[in-house]
Amino acid sequence: MPVGVVECARLKSRVASKYLTDNQYRLKQRRCKEKTQVAEVSPLMEVSCSHTGIFALDILAAPMPSLKRQLARKTRKFRQRYMPPKEVVIRLKAGTHAWSRMKPVYDRTSRIAPGEHLLMTMGRDENLRIPHFLDHYRSLGIDHFLFVDNLSTAPMADMLAAEDDCSLWWTNQPYENARWGVDWMNALLPRFAKGHWCLTVDLDEYFVFPHIESRSLRELTHHLDDIGKPSLYSLLIDMYPEGPIDDALLHPGQDPLEIAPLFDGSGYHAQKSNNGTILVRGGPRLRSINDGALEGAPAINKIPLVKWNHGYSYNLSTHELYPTNLNHAHHQGIHTPTGALLHFKFLSTFREKVSQAIEEGNHYNNSSEYQQYQKHIDAVECFRLDSEVSTSYTGSASLLDHNLITSGHWA
Repeated sequence: MPVGVVECARLKSRVASKYLTDNQYRLKQRRCKEKTQVAEVSPLMEVSCSHTGIFALDILAAPMPSLKRQLARKTRKFRQRYMPPKEVVIRLKAGTHAWSRMKPVYDRTSRIAPGEHLLMTMGRDENLRIPHFLDHYRSLGIDHFLFVDNLSTAPMADMLAAEDDCSLWWTNQPYENARWGVDWMNALLPRFAKGHWCLTVDLDEYFVFPHIESRSLRELTHHLDDIGKPSLYSLLIDMYPEGPIDDALLHPGQDPLEIAPLFDGSGYHAQKSNNGTILVRGGPRLRSINDGALEGAPAINKIPLVKWNHGYSYNLSTHELYPTNLNHAHHQGIHTPTGALLHFKFLSTFREKVSQAIEEGNHYNNSSEYQQYQKHIDAVECFRLDSEVSTSYTGSASLLDHNLITSGHWA
C-alpha cells in the first residue's frame, strides 16, 4: 500500500480510536506500524461537523460492527438529550410564524430587568377581569405582564394604556389556528422570558401556593432555584358559587373569590403517564358535567410557573412542556412544593361563553368540551355545582388539608 494511504489511515484512525476498545486500538496501531492493510482492519473515515456540533462519520469502508454499534448508541443518546423531537421543532416554528402576525400595541419590554418575575396571559373580551387580576399578581410579586389580545370587541388597549408594567400585543390569528394559544406562548416566552421565572395563566386563573399568606413568590422561586427545579407542578381547581351559576355576577375590579368560594375537596384521580407526568382529573367537571366518567374528562394538571430557558416550549396549553422533565411534580427524589390555579370559569358569563365557543368551534376538538357543558345545562332545570363534597376556600391551608397542594421540604 502507498505510504500516503497508510499515513492518511493513521490520522483518521485517531478520530475513531476513542470509540474503540483498548484491544482494538492496540491491534490497529500494531498493524499500522507494520504497514499492513490497515484499511481492511479499521474503517477509512471522513469527518464532517453538522450544525449541532456532533461529529458525523461517513463510512468509506465497511466498519467493524462494534464501532458501528457504539457510534449509533452515542448518536442516539445525544439526540435524546439535546435535540428536540420533530413535533417540538414544528411548534417552535409555529411560534415564529405567530410572532409575525402579532402587532405590538404597548411594547414596554425594554423595562424588564434581570431577575424580574414575569407573567404571560391572553384573552378575548375579558376586560371585566383585568383590574383585580393585576392587583392579585402584583401583590404576589409579578414585575411585568405580557398580554395578548385576540380580537376583543372592547380592546385590552383601553384597560392597559396607563399600566407601565404591562406590554400588549394584538393578533387576528384565529385561536384554533394558534393551537389554542400555544403558538402565542411560544412566540413571546423565548423572546422575553429567557432566564426569568414566568407564570403563564389565563385571565380566570389565580395562582396560589403553600403559605402564600406569609411568603412571596420570590421566596418560592428562590427555594426552587436552591433545589435545582426549574418548574412548579400545579392543579387547576375549579371554583364555583353556592347556588345557581347564573346568579354569580362579577363586577369590575371585584375579587371573584367573593362570589365563587367553593371547590371540591375530594374526588380527584391521578394516573402516571409513560413520560412520568402525573395526569389528574377531578372536580365538578368530572363529578357533574361528566357524570363521574374519567374518559373524556379534562386533565387539570398544569405547569404554569417555569424558569424559562433556551429550547423550552409549551406543547399542549400549559398542561405539557418540553423538555418533559419539566412536567414532573417532584425532582430527583426530593419532595418539592406544588401549587394550584384557582379557576373562576363558572360565573354568570359562563352560559354565554359556552354558546360562543360552540358557534365558533374554536376550542380543542371542535369545542367538544363546551358541547358537553351545553348538554348538561340543557338537561338540568337549574345549573349549579355545589354539593356535599363542596368546601370553602379560606386560604392555602384549605388546599393543603385536602392534599391538593403540597409544601414538600419548604415547610
